[in-house]
Amino acid sequence: MKLVFYRTGDFLEFNVKNTPFVNKWFEFLFDNKINSKYHGEENNWHTGSSEDRLALINTYINDANAFLKINLPDNTMLFENSTTLNQTWLNDTHRKWVVLTERYKNEIFDIPWELKQAWTGINNNIHYIELGYTDTFRNSTTAQIPKSAGLVVTKEDCDYTQKDLVLNYDNLGRHQFNQWEIGSELNEETSNYDTISSSFTYVYSQYTAAVKNFASAPTDYIDWCNRRNVEVLPPWVVLGRFKCSSYDAREIMHRNLKDGRSVGFEE
Repeated sequence: MKLVFYRTGDFLEFNVKNTPFVNKWFEFLFDNKINSKYHGEENNWHTGSSEDRLALINTYINDANAFLKINLPDNTMLFENSTTLNQTWLNDTHRKWVVLTERYKNEIFDIPWELKQAWTGINNNIHYIELGYTDTFRNSTTAQIPKSAGLVVTKEDCDYTQKDLVLNYDNLGRHQFNQWEIGSELNEETSNYDTISSSFTYVYSQYTAAVKNFASAPTDYIDWCNRRNVEVLPPWVVLGRFKCSSYDAREIMHRNLKDGRSVGFEE
């Protein structure tokens, strides 16, 4: 399966999670010819924010290099700029920042406030870029899949770890897993995918900890469900995983979501 960006023709191939629900979900899209009717959210602040922070890092690097050239003896460790998000560049920049900060910590401690902001800003913004985030794509034709389609989420369709593409949770209320997390009780607020959304969400996580994930059901959650006599239902319906690396997928997302948000699925 492919996720296609219609403005550029770029696409991301992904492996569909082979469960009865997920297969029926995609069948509904294609059978009703709404598989190409998706648009990214207009306020796509995650993408814009990362690009803004990339530009900010480059500005901070220019300030830091000007200081290094004048005040520090080791000019072989000057930072390099980058016009695109690139993990190799982020790694190299962060390594240099750590080495220089440790080597010249006394000199850096005494630098002017504005320059100190730039110096710490290199590190802080690299870490921000590497954190996880999500972007939601909504179907312009059908917001929700009707109950007559017979789609029902089961335990086997769900996961405790968010993957690349997940079913958008559009219910009024909370999933029982979320209620367990926040210390709430099962009540009229409980809603475990009672409504099936036609929207999906792209999840980026450079590190597992960037988005709250669990490899399997937490023991406390199992006990919580057993005491309430409810199924131990995982929180995420995973639709698929990209075949390329998560960072390469994000590069394509960034490039395409900046100006054009029209996307769709193709077999």
